[in-house]
Amino acid sequence: MATFPDLIYHGVGKSQLVFPDGSYLNIDDAENLQIATSATEGSQRGGDSLYALLTWVQEKTAKLTINNATFSLEGVKAVTGSDITTGSEVFVFSDKKTPAAGTCTLSETTGVIVDSVVCRKVSDGTVLTRIATGEPTATQFLVTTVGVVTVEATVTTELEFSYSYTEATGESVHFLEDDVPGQCELRHYLITDEMEDGKRYRIDVRAYRCKGTGAFEYSADRSKGFSPKLEFNVLDAKRDDKRVCSYNVTEYTA
Repeated sequence: MATFPDLIYHGVGKSQLVFPDGSYLNIDDAENLQIATSATEGSQRGGDSLYALLTWVQEKTAKLTINNATFSLEGVKAVTGSDITTGSEVFVFSDKKTPAAGTCTLSETTGVIVDSVVCRKVSDGTVLTRIATGEPTATQFLVTTVGVVTVEATVTTELEFSYSYTEATGESVHFLEDDVPGQCELRHYLITDEMEDGKRYRIDVRAYRCKGTGAFEYSADRSKGFSPKLEFNVLDAKRDDKRVCSYNVTEYTA
């Protein structure tokens, strides 16, 4: 059996999440990765001693956490179980138009999401209410999916619109009320610097069955970049060899 020196690792290495259908997600820009295993003990006590007569492990748990330096919809899908779909919704913060003869056209003329459109007068902030059908009054408007707006003919002041539209070339993850996280396998490796024996070593880690916690947090912060956290629970893999997670050390040769 090979004898390895005590090793010092630093850095993040590279990871991969492999899904049951054979697809996989490479994670090679992580800020950090942690696999934390914990155990809950039970004990038997008796007599006047403050010490237990016997302790035993009641439960073991392990959690995988990856803080990724880059964002991807695949990462969101991995932890939440929500699907990636074709087409994205794009938010138009402000679109100012002045109607003439009771009509104007939004800047986006394809895929306008009608129920997202809101409108107000630029001059005094008066809100116009969107209606689905009929003839709009002086405080109402109609809008179509191609961005055509109808107002009362007396409304000639500049209007400001805010809305979303669908962009066919984009992609989306929509959280559904019945989404549940899926399962995957973690594969990870990290290579040391040169150790005291003049050699470098590689550690390979494998967690055979992980399941996303369903948690995902989006953060927008002026002082730093967004680093999404991907969290998974490590589960019993039901393997014949009873392995749940393994750590492997090999001499590294470039």
